[in-house]
Amino acid sequence: AQYYRIYAVAAVDDNGDNIFLNHALYSDDFGENWKFLGGSRDAAMCCNAGNETTIEELPNGDLVVSVRKRGGRYFNVFSSGTEENDKANGIGEWEIKANDTKVTSGFGSADCNGELLRVGNVLLHSHPKRGFQGKDRSNVAIFYKVLDPEKDYTAAEIATGWQELTQVSYIGSAYSTMTWQKDNRLAFLYEEETHGKSNFAYGGYTIVYECFEIEELTDGKYTYRQE
Repeated sequence: AQYYRIYAVAAVDDNGDNIFLNHALYSDDFGENWKFLGGSRDAAMCCNAGNETTIEELPNGDLVVSVRKRGGRYFNVFSSGTEENDKANGIGEWEIKANDTKVTSGFGSADCNGELLRVGNVLLHSHPKRGFQGKDRSNVAIFYKVLDPEKDYTAAEIATGWQELTQVSYIGSAYSTMTWQKDNRLAFLYEEETHGKSNFAYGGYTIVYECFEIEELTDGKYTYRQE
C-alpha cells in the first residue's frame, strides 16, 4: 500500500443544542478521501456526547477513543467484523461508551482536552490533575496503561486502571498533545500559566514544549526498542 490508514473523529451538533455526536472516519489515501468507520454515519458514531475526541489503535488492531466530557473522559472501543475483508473495508462496531472512574483512572475532573498515544504495548494519556489552588485545569500529567497485546479490551476495561507516569506541570495548565519524534523520544506540548494568569476565563497560557526519553519517564522501568 502507498499509505497507512489514518483515522479522525468529527463532532457534529445536528440540533444546535450543544450536544455533539462524535463520528469516526478513516482514509486510506492520506486524507484525499474519507469513509465512515463501520460503513455508515450511524455505525460510525463512537460517542453521543462530549467533544475533542482522540483515537488510537490497540495492539490487536481494535480502535479506542477518548472523548472529553464534563468532568472527565468517555472511552469506547471499535472491533472489526469477523469476515475476511471486514477490517480492510472498515466494517465493525462500537461498544457502549464507558465513563472513566476517577478512583481508578487517576484523571482529574477537568473538562479539558488531552492526548491518547500508544507506544508499543503502553497506552499513554495526558490530562490535567486537580490540585493547584483548587483549579480543575492544572497539574498536567501523563498517565499510562500497560496493554496485553493478545487481549481484546472492552471500553470499561480501557476506562479503568490508569496510573500516573509523570507530572509535567505544577501550576495552572490545560490542553496538551504528544507524538513520537524521529529521534525516538516523546514530544509533549501543553498550555501553562507559566507567567501568570491573564483576564481570560482559563488563564494566560503559554505553549510549552518538552521531550522525554521513555527511560526517563518510567524511571528505567521501560526501554524503547525499535522493531
